[in-house]
Amino acid sequence: DPETVRRYISWLALSRNVAASTQNLAFNAINFLFKEVLKKDMGDQSDNLRARSGSKLPSVLTVDEVRAIFAQLEGTERLMLEIIYGGGLRISELMRLRVQDIDLNFTFRTVKFTGRPMFSR
Repeated sequence: DPETVRRYISWLALSRNVAASTQNLAFNAINFLFKEVLKKDMGDQSDNLRARSGSKLPSVLTVDEVRAIFAQLEGTERLMLEIIYGGGLRISELMRLRVQDIDLNFTFRTVKFTGRPMFSR
């Protein structure tokens, strides 16, 4: 009975306070039981909403922590970290960076690269 399944999933969420992945796992297990083992149709389950896991906020370094890291580095390593940090580059984007990608004649330094959101930073 689809209503029983819906009540069970709601009970897991509200009474047992389980994670979204656990709710989805339970729903998939019940769905598999009915379709594959019991060979019964559970009807239209499109109105059964899947639980969504909450998004986690990234941890961000403070200004003092960033300065402390920069103070420990020098030369090439410091330059690479400054480019990554200042330009918001990924490591793979830094590794593909070439001298001809840097426009030194522009008032603001422009670095052209083809990253995931293909634009200049």
